[in-house]
Amino acid sequence: MNLPTARSSYALFVMTRLNLALVSEVGARRTPDGGIVAWDDPAELRLGIEENLRSLGTDQLAAVNLRLMDGYVSDSRFDDQLEAMVRARDDGLIGGVGLSNVSLHQLRRALASTEVVCVQNSYSVGARSSAPVLA
Repeated sequence: MNLPTARSSYALFVMTRLNLALVSEVGARRTPDGGIVAWDDPAELRLGIEENLRSLGTDQLAAVNLRLMDGYVSDSRFDDQLEAMVRARDDGLIGGVGLSNVSLHQLRRALASTEVVCVQNSYSVGARSSAPVLA
């Protein structure tokens, strides 16, 4: 067993013992120079989920967040992305669908078609643009 796999296995063991949930994120990738780019076609989302499962050595993640890039517009593409996430949930790969970097409009649109188990948005003293999502 290589070291990253051993660490992942140990982390999953500890999380299980402490009744903690493991949440991952798909929808973006790092470039070789460290930048972040969208990787959010429905097929890419599925591949991202499968890669997370393999690298963590588990059969299911408690939740996976669909990360939306800045300036993302909710449209039929967003609906297709949500559908891919729901399929992964229905196939047993993930326990629930989460969202990351979403507006209130996007959250409401998602909730119209599926349950959303978590939202991961930036929120701090200096960044309050996600306040409507918290209400």
